[in-house]
Amino acid sequence: MNLLKMEGIMKKIFALIAMIIFLSGCATATNVVGRPIPQENVSRIKKGETTKENILAWFGEPSSVTVNEKGETIFSYTYISATATCDLGNCKSDGIQQMLMVTTSPSGKVISFSNTSGNGLGSTLILNK
Repeated sequence: MNLLKMEGIMKKIFALIAMIIFLSGCATATNVVGRPIPQENVSRIKKGETTKENILAWFGEPSSVTVNEKGETIFSYTYISATATCDLGNCKSDGIQQMLMVTTSPSGKVISFSNTSGNGLGSTLILNK
């Protein structure tokens, strides 16, 4: 085998090994729970006016529904989208989190709600009680 041909094969092998090492060091994982909560609809919620039918129409089926001892219904909506990326030992994560809790009276009118949303590590909490 001549030297130029061997050098070409060695370059290809080196490039293949470098690519394998590079690709094996990269990984991304994403996890999503729930559906995004439309913030424009959150601003439409009015205590004493908005009904549970409005809530269901604007946000869809909640993540959970509970009824407390007073007969009040609590709708909970949760959305989380998280991504983690590792590149040759350097890892970072980022995400979006949203949570909406709406309490309605036994007659079906909103009596309180809270909305939390945030990107990355920070979050904003809005309480309307």
